[in-house]
Amino acid sequence: MYHREQIKELIAIAWRYVRPWYWAIMAYALIAVIYDTYLKPRPEVTYGSHWINYDPTRPASDIKSLDYENRLIIYRPEGRYEEPEREPQTATREEFVDWYDLSDYYDLYEYYHD
Repeated sequence: MYHREQIKELIAIAWRYVRPWYWAIMAYALIAVIYDTYLKPRPEVTYGSHWINYDPTRPASDIKSLDYENRLIIYRPEGRYEEPEREPQTATREEFVDWYDLSDYYDLYEYYHD
């Protein structure tokens, strides 16, 4: 086991070799903080739209497709469209068979179990 004096001497020798590296790392950290805080160039922030022909007055449901290469939004033509026919919520067996064009039990079985 080392005596107290030997341990103090070992620590002093180690500190003599570590001290330059310690101060170099501290100086680098300080320079990095100053650079990031004050000197680093910041990109200009723009809050505009990426799309060239974006119309904020039109709802998103009017968008037909997006042309990513030319940065264009292709809108549907204005006007009213027919709504799709909805599935009957409460239907008798006959209405259900007519709706899905199913004629017998086996058609139903194939429809639901395939």
